Amino acid sequence: MQLSDLGERICIWGPSNSGKSTLANAIARKRGLTAIHLDQLHHAPYTNWQKRPEDEFRALHDKAISGNQWVMDGNYSRYFPERLQRATGVILLDVSTLASLFRYGRRTLFEQNWIGALDGGHDSIKLAMIHHIAMVTPKNRKRYAEIFSAAQFTQGLFAIHAIHQGLLPGLGARALANVFPTRTAGHQSGSAAKPSAPAPDRSPDRPKPGCWSRRSQWWGRESGECPPPLRPWQWPSRR
Repeated sequence: MQLSDLGERICIWGPSNSGKSTLANAIARKRGLTAIHLDQLHHAPYTNWQKRPEDEFRALHDKAISGNQWVMDGNYSRYFPERLQRATGVILLDVSTLASLFRYGRRTLFEQNWIGALDGGHDSIKLAMIHHIAMVTPKNRKRYAEIFSAAQFTQGLFAIHAIHQGLLPGLGARALANVFPTRTAGHQSGSAAKPSAPAPDRSPDRPKPGCWSRRSQWWGRESGECPPPLRPWQWPSRR
């Protein structure tokens, strides 16, 4: 699978601080698409993440998806149906709750002008955001996975499910974008219009589907026989 298989209108979903904006920018540069960060549309610039009125956000969202070439990161699942009607590909990122909390604290306290930040915005640690990451996001994982599967198989969208467990901010997203042109990162992909894939080769010298391997250097969750994912410092060199 090539990055171009995702088409020219790509949605990126995933937990807070999973690297969605970093990946969106990387794909936008490689494909010549417009990167759209929904958090910037949902919040007013030059504020401490003050939300826009809902009708204003919806108007901005609908205008953004009406374009012909974009890569859009952010969830806001109430607008999934409209977005999926326009999308040609979907990427679902996944990180642990601990990783999300770690990245949120690091980004807020130590990083400036990070990708996806508000223009002229003022950032601070918010209990509401911590509650959202720790309590709300885990409950959304299953629901997003179900919507992702439906988009993949009923609408025929190309789809990638990338799983990254590390704590290093943005590392998974940058690596995923670098690998994309030549191979598929840890994923589940398919299209309703494509015939079923042949039975996988289970010979001992071939990695099981979805499992990490030295050849692909990525892992997935398609097989219950997969070993635990490696931590970033355990990854083999890609030189």
